[in-house]
Amino acid sequence: MTTSNHTAEWERAHLRVVQLRHFYVHALAFTVGSMVAFLINLLTRSNGGNWWFQWALLVWGSALAVHGLTLAGRGAFLGPAWEERKITKYLGEDVQQGPGS
Repeated sequence: MTTSNHTAEWERAHLRVVQLRHFYVHALAFTVGSMVAFLINLLTRSNGGNWWFQWALLVWGSALAVHGLTLAGRGAFLGPAWEERKITKYLGEDVQQGPGS
């Protein structure tokens, strides 16, 4: 394996680890935020008032689910193979247009 291949693989692995860390932070924020929203709703309800926190959790939970699905399905849709195809396509268009176009 050449040094450039090794570096490219390391960069891809590093990017994947960063993306995974972002997801874990998002999941932790969701968990803490859910508990805080529940407590605020619980403490501010008066005489059987409405529960509203579940609507915030629904929206935020949906965002977390999409984040997780994009991370899990990274190789299938909009993943590295897609990126390579797009780069090749754009490089091909630049070559066809010529320099200074």
